[in-house]
Amino acid sequence: LSSSAPQQLSNQALEMLEALTPHWLARRDQAPQPLNPKFRWSGCLPQANPLDLVSLPECFQDLVHLLHGAKVQHDGRVAENAAVCLWCGAVINSGRKYTDGVASRIGDSRVAGCLVHAHQCAGGLGMFLLLSESVVVLIQGEWFALWGSPYLDAYGEEDLWLARGTKLTLNPQRWARLKELWLTQHLRSWNPDRWDRHVF
Repeated sequence: LSSSAPQQLSNQALEMLEALTPHWLARRDQAPQPLNPKFRWSGCLPQANPLDLVSLPECFQDLVHLLHGAKVQHDGRVAENAAVCLWCGAVINSGRKYTDGVASRIGDSRVAGCLVHAHQCAGGLGMFLLLSESVVVLIQGEWFALWGSPYLDAYGEEDLWLARGTKLTLNPQRWARLKELWLTQHLRSWNPDRWDRHVF
């Protein structure tokens, strides 16, 4: 296990991570090659460590510009409601109409594609950045929650749904909190009252 893993993880969580690592590595071998550090689009965002989240550009507008017109990996369509899987780096269509009917029984049309991808990519766990809203969606099994954004403006405030149109930069403390939450593999430990359930 990487020495960068937070020291506060319990032995049980570490054992679970070590047991899941071979499965994750096998899944990662099937993913496209990561980008070079200059963030030129080649199918997914870069990832330094298989247990870590992808690397994001410092500026949110750079990320949006980078992914403008990006195509979804499994079908080659342009991602109209783009979301980035923060674990594998894939760009997916987050909305209901892009899930080929699999998510027709999922209530929130903004995250239907995210729910499907989480089950295909990481056994039901997922963190996705919705590009049109600058909000992170957490997924665990049949549950999802809107976490907020790792990108903040000059005053340290979120611009959810991009209502103000201000420049947003990646906040190191928020990004570290998301990475730590991912390492626990128990995403629902974050603010349990803010989760909604959907049954496939």
